[in-house]
Amino acid sequence: MMNKCGLDFGECVFDYSWQNDIIPFLSNAFKINEDIVDRRIYLDGIYNMLISYHMKTRETVVEKDAQKRHVSRAMEFIHHNYYKSVKISDIADNLYIDRQYLCNIFRKYAGISPKEYLMQYRINRSQELLKNPALSISEISRSVGYDDMFQFSRIFKKRCGISPTDYRKSIL
Repeated sequence: MMNKCGLDFGECVFDYSWQNDIIPFLSNAFKINEDIVDRRIYLDGIYNMLISYHMKTRETVVEKDAQKRHVSRAMEFIHHNYYKSVKISDIADNLYIDRQYLCNIFRKYAGISPKEYLMQYRINRSQELLKNPALSISEISRSVGYDDMFQFSRIFKKRCGISPTDYRKSIL
């Protein structure tokens, strides 16, 4: 059910880890038999602790949203610039974030590094272009960001298990 809603247990809306910290304080609040003021001060402390836990949870949700937006914008950057000589530092600079931070959050949310994503996107685009027999392998390699046709062919073969030329023959 959670998967259908786009959620998983790692991204639950509610975090109950604070209960183990709060329960002993609540138990002690009922043991205070002295002045009502003492109980009020104690309960105010518990209230402040709950607010603190809420703020930490809220910050975590906001941070996750920001990270997801960064990954999404990084993917958009790749989709619009894959045909250029793109480095991961270019993507990070465009997003105004640290390169290592980008790599960490990209792997966290996409499951692969930005470099892997860029290479896979280029290969996917090249597979589409290989359907057009009017385009040479050299033209295709340049149009997906590889100036060196032999480098493109090596990467294509490594990823697809077949050379670009043989791939073209198999689909035409």
